[in-house]
Amino acid sequence: MIYIDEYNSELRDGEVGFLVSRLNTSRGSRSEYYSLQRNPAHTNQSHEPRLRGWCGETNNVSVTAEGLAQVAKTFKNGRARLRVIRTGSSLERIILEQLGYPDLK
Repeated sequence: MIYIDEYNSELRDGEVGFLVSRLNTSRGSRSEYYSLQRNPAHTNQSHEPRLRGWCGETNNVSVTAEGLAQVAKTFKNGRARLRVIRTGSSLERIILEQLGYPDLK
């Protein structure tokens, strides 16, 4: 399970999206956070959508596509608990079809 802050979108229990991690290494510090997006992360150079893998870095912020996740529970304090969808599962294929990205790997 992964916990995220809800500030980046209004999440609902059961909602499915693309899990993206961002690692900020500016000014000698490291901070990592996750977000659930309606669209997949895109690579910096080719701008291709990516389901998994490193997408690039801009201004010391590295972006990595982490697959699909579903909101398991939202909390009153604005956080949400996510359940990661298993890689290569039939559920993953069904969800990608529903989201309009059936060929995304």
